[in-house]
Amino acid sequence: DKAETEKFAGMIQEAVAQKDLGKLAELAAFPMYMGFPDGGKSIDSKEEFLALDPETVFTAELMDSVAEADEKNLSPSRAGFVLTKESGEPNVVFGLRDGVLAVTGINY
Repeated sequence: DKAETEKFAGMIQEAVAQKDLGKLAELAAFPMYMGFPDGGKSIDSKEEFLALDPETVFTAELMDSVAEADEKNLSPSRAGFVLTKESGEPNVVFGLRDGVLAVTGINY
């Protein structure tokens, strides 16, 4: 549903803008993929995610990219929806997991 997708994308944008790990964790499904510059990592639980350094998660590049994303014109892909500005990365990926929208990955 387009309205639900837009609303969920807006909730992600708000969590990222506030650098709120807790809020982002509530929107995520675990395990969740994190594509760090030095390699990808599976984050297997909410507790593991919350233990990450917020400065590592909320980089300036990720914050800019997510803030500039057009949540009203997201196109689904095999991975789900990719919340990013036009350049493509960094991004937050979300889609259906167990019938509900959830963040499934973050790429830097």
